Amino acid sequence: MSKLKQSLFFAALLLLVIGVAHGQISYTGAVSAQKLNYFNNINTTFSSKTICADDVGIVITLAHDSSNQNSFFMLTLEGTNTIQVAEVQNFLITDFDIFQGLIIFCGKQSSTDTNFIGFIDYASLFAGSATINTLKLPIDFYGLNLTKIRAYPTVDGFKIAAITNRCSFLDIDWVNQTVDIFFNDYHFNDLIVTEDYVSVLGTVSNSQCMVYIHNKNNMQNYTGQIFGTQERYLFSKYLIEEMPGNGIYENFVNGNQAIIGVVNDDLTDEFAIIDLNTLNIIDDFIVDSGLLRHTINDLCHDNDNQMIHCLSRDTIFKDYIYQPYPYMDTLTAVFPLYNWQLYYNLRTITPHNEYFIASGHGIGNANNNAVYWFDKQVLNSSSSCVTTKPLTEKIGSSFHPIGSYFYSNILFYPLEQSSVQSIVLPDDFYSYDCKD
Repeated sequence: MSKLKQSLFFAALLLLVIGVAHGQISYTGAVSAQKLNYFNNINTTFSSKTICADDVGIVITLAHDSSNQNSFFMLTLEGTNTIQVAEVQNFLITDFDIFQGLIIFCGKQSSTDTNFIGFIDYASLFAGSATINTLKLPIDFYGLNLTKIRAYPTVDGFKIAAITNRCSFLDIDWVNQTVDIFFNDYHFNDLIVTEDYVSVLGTVSNSQCMVYIHNKNNMQNYTGQIFGTQERYLFSKYLIEEMPGNGIYENFVNGNQAIIGVVNDDLTDEFAIIDLNTLNIIDDFIVDSGLLRHTINDLCHDNDNQMIHCLSRDTIFKDYIYQPYPYMDTLTAVFPLYNWQLYYNLRTITPHNEYFIASGHGIGNANNNAVYWFDKQVLNSSSSCVTTKPLTEKIGSSFHPIGSYFYSNILFYPLEQSSVQSIVLPDDFYSYDCKD
């Protein structure tokens, strides 16, 4: 057994023992929501993110403190109500990915506005104070924020794909400590990694998006395409997600396919499945929400159940979750119930085994800055912890290709190696927000 695997095994075992001592939460029981309220100290304006790590039952969440100066990584183990917290001080981490036992993240120093990419194995991060290896981006990136990051394997290690809050896509080579920066005229919204490609997506206008497809073995080999839909209401944006399959990154059943989601101006959500090999449209369908004006906050692929989950929010701040793929005529949207003092503000969803997790915050009360996890009971229409809404799904035809598109510039930079320190804070515990 490798040293890393040994560390992960003992870390998981330790968490399990702690969880048993403090009582377990059964995800197969009638529990619809649980929450972490960490010292009432979480920034409710930050879009928290949760990832289920590999297959060892570990769940890791990223959040910021209320001062918006420091970042928290929070770890729990399935079946326990114990949370471990590692704080990265004076560092605002905006996104992270988990790759072969590593937490790979992007962000910037709070005091200098300098952007960094960093990584550390999560066994070391939660074992005690740790030194995290980082790479500093060039000075040209002052004023920009790295917003999304994904890691993927290469022959000699791994590479990192990232986008900024403006018009840049980054191809980061950790082994050689270099970055190629692809500049674009429009803002990027999302990125994915499939079997052969790294794909990035951005909004061109209120009726058009652009998609770039990069060959993972040669990122300079790319194809760009603009797609159009019927006119959408202002400020909506497109999101892209891998199609579901068995395995992570390398072994999707559907290979190089992606789903694109967008909210239209007629209160419908439109979804298009595209073939990344050809950029042809395979399918186009529309979900009629019958609700108020709303936006799609997140899409996630569920490999175990071969599904796509969609998280949306309407204009009176209700979150709802439904499954647009596989296609079916009738759907059920699930609304997690309001807490008596606050309403949920869900930001991301991720599936894991027999349940999925919706991470977000409770707002409306200064003492309820919480991060939430919902198990599969939230999809049970008979649960007293949720309300439901019937939806209609039908075949659409408005998503269409418009023409080729290219980057405006590509620059190469060396990266400077650095480090940042983390500390482990006292453990905390989950509590139920709703229980049948």
